[in-house]
Amino acid sequence: MKKLLLFTLLLTTLPFSLLADDDAIINGKNHYIKANCQKCHNLDNNYDPKKSKVTDHGQLVGWVNSCSSFFKIGWDSFHEEEVSEYLNKIHYKFHNEWYNS
Repeated sequence: MKKLLLFTLLLTTLPFSLLADDDAIINGKNHYIKANCQKCHNLDNNYDPKKSKVTDHGQLVGWVNSCSSFFKIGWDSFHEEEVSEYLNKIHYKFHNEWYNS
C-alpha cells in the first residue's frame, strides 16, 4: 500500500516540477531578451560552448551575475538563476541541482 501511494504521489507531482523548469527557462529567456544581452552575446548557430571559459553551472551563474552587476540590469539572484538556466538549456547542458534543492 505504501509503495502504491508513493508511486501515485510521484506520478502526480512530476509533471508540475517539469512545468516549473520550463517556466523558469521561459522567464530566463524573457529576462535575457529584455536586457538586450544579444548586443554583446550574439547567440547564433555557430556558438560552441566547448570554446567557452565557463566550465560548470556555478561559473555560468557567476558570469550572469557579473553582467547583471556591471551593466546594472537589476536582476536579483533568482532572475540570474533563471537566465543561467535558459543559457544552460540552449547551450551549455551542464548538470544542475538548482531545482532539486
